[in-house]
Amino acid sequence: MVHTDGKKNSQEDHEAKRTYKPEEIVGKLRQVDVIHCQGMPMSDACRQIGVSEVTFYRWCKEYGGTQADHLKRLREWKTRTGGCGSR
Repeated sequence: MVHTDGKKNSQEDHEAKRTYKPEEIVGKLRQVDVIHCQGMPMSDACRQIGVSEVTFYRWCKEYGGTQADHLKRLREWKTRTGGCGSR
């Protein structure tokens, strides 16, 4: 909600989009997996870590099965090669 003076209220500032590092994403994917395996519905597990189901499934598609150490090596490789990984 935007007030007449153009400022957002404090609740919306708290709900601002956040950018996660790949290592954080892998950790959050693991968190959801553990929570879901304990019997919580997927939608509630996603809500508990603070992301939407759509974001969770997008992350699964992009990072699913990726280990944190693999991400570190990938980032180091991209730094050495200037990020050129496309064909």
